[in-house]
Amino acid sequence: MNKENYEEEENELDTSNVRSKEDLQTFLKKVDSQQKNGPFNLRDSGIVKELHKKLEDNAVNYDDEPVTSCPHCKSLYVKEVDGALECFNCGNALEEKDLVVHKSIISYLDEKDKDN
Repeated sequence: MNKENYEEEENELDTSNVRSKEDLQTFLKKVDSQQKNGPFNLRDSGIVKELHKKLEDNAVNYDDEPVTSCPHCKSLYVKEVDGALECFNCGNALEEKDLVVHKSIISYLDEKDKDN
């Protein structure tokens, strides 16, 4: 593998696009391939092993669970404090009927990306 191909493959391993369990699995396959075929490890092999273990241990796919967000700032950081809902991002007091329910974290992220 020449230096240009190696740098090109390294750039493909950007974690900014890892948004779901499937994305993480694809990312780890690329990392494993790069670590196996490269002259040395560009990624910390301990962290890579930890990520593999977390994937194996996590049988529940939370990517498909519904999520709720603040209707004002679109933040997921909504908590119940003393029986009242509050957005910790913008500070608005909310009622249950005000919350925006998304069918999954992926649909929330897609909608958030559209707004930006």
